[in-house]
Amino acid sequence: MTNSSIWTGTTRTVPYNIYQGVWTNWSRGRIMGPTLTLDRVYGNLLIAFTATFVGIVATATWRISCLCFHRIYSTSDPRDALHHQRQAILRNSASAASGLWTLSKLAWTWRRDSEQLLARTLPVSIFSGLCFCLFTIAAGFSSSISSRVGKEVLLDGHDCGVVYGGYTTNETISALDAYGSQTINNALNYAQECYSRNPTGNTDCTNFIKDHLPGTMDKDAACPFQDGMCRNNQDNLLLDSGYFDSRESFGLNTPDSQRIFFRTTLHCAPVTTAGFSKNVSTPVNNYTQYLYGPSAEQIYYTWQVEDMNAQYLRREDNEVGPIAWDMSLSIISAYTENKTAIYPGFGNFVPDPMLFRPDADLHLIFLSGNGVAFYEPTMDPWYRGFVPWGKVRNYEPSGQWTKNVYRPDEAASPLGCIQQYQWCNAEHKCGELSSFHDARNTAAPFFDTPLEALDGYWDISGQKSSQWAWLEYIIYSAADLRILHQLGAASLASRRNFGMGYMSQIPPDQWKIDVTYWWATLMAATQAAFVNAVHGPKDPSLLQMTLRPLNKYMESLCHNQKILSTDYTSFSLFGLYFTFTVGVLIIFVSYLLEPIFECLARRRKHEEYKYLEWTGNETLQLQRMAYQGLGSEAWSGYTDSIPKTRPGYFLADLHVENSIKRSKEAGATVKKDAQITNTRGFQSQANHNADRPESVTGTDGTDSSTDVQISPAPYELALPAAVSRSGVSSLEMPPELMSRELNSAEPVSPISQVSQPEGSNLAIPSLL
Repeated sequence: MTNSSIWTGTTRTVPYNIYQGVWTNWSRGRIMGPTLTLDRVYGNLLIAFTATFVGIVATATWRISCLCFHRIYSTSDPRDALHHQRQAILRNSASAASGLWTLSKLAWTWRRDSEQLLARTLPVSIFSGLCFCLFTIAAGFSSSISSRVGKEVLLDGHDCGVVYGGYTTNETISALDAYGSQTINNALNYAQECYSRNPTGNTDCTNFIKDHLPGTMDKDAACPFQDGMCRNNQDNLLLDSGYFDSRESFGLNTPDSQRIFFRTTLHCAPVTTAGFSKNVSTPVNNYTQYLYGPSAEQIYYTWQVEDMNAQYLRREDNEVGPIAWDMSLSIISAYTENKTAIYPGFGNFVPDPMLFRPDADLHLIFLSGNGVAFYEPTMDPWYRGFVPWGKVRNYEPSGQWTKNVYRPDEAASPLGCIQQYQWCNAEHKCGELSSFHDARNTAAPFFDTPLEALDGYWDISGQKSSQWAWLEYIIYSAADLRILHQLGAASLASRRNFGMGYMSQIPPDQWKIDVTYWWATLMAATQAAFVNAVHGPKDPSLLQMTLRPLNKYMESLCHNQKILSTDYTSFSLFGLYFTFTVGVLIIFVSYLLEPIFECLARRRKHEEYKYLEWTGNETLQLQRMAYQGLGSEAWSGYTDSIPKTRPGYFLADLHVENSIKRSKEAGATVKKDAQITNTRGFQSQANHNADRPESVTGTDGTDSSTDVQISPAPYELALPAAVSRSGVSSLEMPPELMSRELNSAEPVSPISQVSQPEGSNLAIPSLL
C-alpha cells in the first residue's frame, strides 16, 4: 500500500500560454507601443543590467560636467590654494558622490580662512548633489521601462475557441454543464472580491487587463414597464456600463482603426402581482400561478410554484430547531427581434403587453421563500418578508431563547428586468440601444456586414465583420442575465445574512444590492469570456462544442489578447532604445571631449592654458610634479594621461611618517614665516638665499634658487611653488614651450620654462 500527497497536481495559478518576444502594445501607440516580453528570470537580468548601465552613464555625465566646470574656472591669473584645490577635485573625482564629499571637506577646511567660500564651492557642490540624487533615482527607477507595461502580456492563442451548446448530445451535455457551472461560479467569486467595497483578498484580481469594469447606477430610476406594473414608479434601479472599449476594457490588442465599442444596460423593478396571479389545486399539490404571458401553446401561465402553505408547512408542536431550507430563485426570459418577441426558438414566454418592451430583452426573476423564515420583518419590495409566522425556540447551554419569525407574503415575488445592448465601430458610428438581436442588426452596416450574414456565421468574411462577429459571439456567451439559471439562490448577496434556514436583518433595498451583485457577475463573466476563448477548453469532450476562428482576422484576435501576469515581464522597447541610445551617446561624448579640446589646442591654439591645466591636474601628473620636486628627473609626457620616466629609472621614496604632526607644524611655520615676511619685507631675502645648502641651475644657464626648502627629514615633502605678492601663482606655460611639448616627443619641463612673477625674489627650479 502506497501513500501519495492528496494535493498532488494542484497549482497556484492557471497555466496560461504566454507569448515571449517582441509585439506592439497598441494601447501605447505605434511609437511607444513596441514591447519585449521575457520570463521573470531574464526580465530581472535585463532590469539589473539597465540599472548598472545607468550608473555608468552617471559617471560619464559627471566626467563631462567636471570638464566643463574646470574650464569655466580655469585662468592663468594668480589664484589662491582653494582655487587650485577645487580644480584638482574637479579633475580627479570619479563620481558625483566622491566629488560632493571632497568638496564638502574642502569647504569645511577653508571655512575660516577664505573669502567668498560659499560662492566658490557651493555651485559645484549643489550640482554634484543634484547629479548624485538624480542618477540614484534614475538607477532605482530604471525598472520603469517595465513598470507601466511590466505585467501586460499576450496570450498564445493556438487553442483558441468559444465553447457553446450548438452540438450537444447526451454524451456531451454533462461536460458542457460542468464547464458552464465552473465558469459562472468563477465569475461569481471574482465579482464578490474584485467588485466589492470590502474584499477579503482571497481572490487574485490582477489577471484581467482591468480589475473591474466601470459603470453607472441610478437608484431612483423610473419604472421600465407600463404604468401600474411596478410596485414603485420611481424607486427602481438602472445600471449602465457605458461604452466598453474592446482594447482598453477587454484587452483585445488592436490598432485604433479596429477597436469596437460595446454598451449594455440593465433596468430592474419589483413587479406587481395584483391581477397577474391565481391559486390552483391539483391532485398532487396546491400552486400559485403567475400570468405575465403564456410560456407554451397549451400553457397559459408564465410561472408556477407551490403555494405559501406548501412552502411553509408548520406544526404547532414543532417549534424547536430550524428548518434547514433555502430560498428558491428562478428566471425566465423573452428575447426580441425586429421589435417582436422571438418565440419559439428563443426565450421562455411571450410577454404581456404591459411588460413587453420592443427595444429590449425581458427577464423575470421569481424569488420564493421556500420555508426560509426572517428573524426581523423586512419591507424590501422583492423579499416582502413581513408576515408573522410564529416563533422559533432553541436551547443553548447558557439557556433557551424564543424569537418571533416572519415569512414572505408572496409564494413567488417577481422582479422584472430589461436588458439592452449597443455596438459602435472605431469611428463611433453606433447601432440602436435595443435588444441583443436588434442592436446587432442595426450595427451591422457599420461593420461592413450584410444582414443575411448575421444568421450564417460561417459566411462572414472581411476584417471588420470577422472581428466584430468574433467579439459579439464572446460577449453573447457571457453578458446575459440567464447566468442566473446556473447560480439560482447562490447569486443573492443576501446570503451573507442567511444561515440554517433563517434570514437575519436585511436593508429595505436589498433587492438593489442583489441586482448590483448580478451585474458585477455579468461584468466578471464577460471579462473572463475573452480570456477563456483564447485559452480554449482543455477538456477533450468539449472540443466538438467549441467554435473555432474561421479566418485570419478572427485568428489574429486569438493572438492579440492581453492579460496581466506577474510570471513574466514586459519592457517598452522605446524606453530601452532611449535609455541605451542616450546613455551610449553620453559615454561617447565623455570620451571624445578631451581629444577634441586637445586637437583645438594643438592646431588652433584654442584656450591652450585650460587644456594644459586640465592635463596637469590629473592625478598622475600631480604625482609627477611631486617627484620632480624631490629631484626625480627624466620625465616625459607632461600633457599625456600617464607620464613616464626613462626605462630603469628609480624614483625617490616619499616618506610620510608623522605626516599629521608635521603638517600641523608646517602650517604653524607658514603662518609665522608669513608674519616675518610682512614685517621684514623682501630685503632679507639675499641673506636667506646665502644660507641655502644647494641651488639649482635654470634652463637659461643662471642660478635659480627657491626659498621653499626641500627638507632632508625622511617624512616631510615640500614642493616648489611660484609665489607672487598677490598669492599663489598659476602655472604659466609659454606658447613656444607648449608647441614643443605638443608637437614633439622631446620631454620638456614646463616648470623650468615658466616666467617669474614680476618683482618676485623667488626663483623657480628646473625639474629636468
